[in-house]
Amino acid sequence: MAPVEGDLKPHHQVYGERPYQVATLQLANSSMAEVAFSPLYVSVLVAIVADGLRLRGYERLEDGQTVVQGWLCEVVRFVVAPPNN
Repeated sequence: MAPVEGDLKPHHQVYGERPYQVATLQLANSSMAEVAFSPLYVSVLVAIVADGLRLRGYERLEDGQTVVQGWLCEVVRFVVAPPNN
């Protein structure tokens, strides 16, 4: 699969009474909150590599099945916000 540039957005979601760690990848240069892939549920940090990190979790397929999925997230640029005044 070709690399996709975006912003990694880790967050928590609650299903029933259980909270889950979820990672999404919001596409860069998108005016909407468009995501590049299906969310990565129960996402965990597997490794920190030289220029990024590896995540692993579960992806829910359209037919309701769940598969193990891994992401290699590489740093392509740093965005520094100006200080708040």
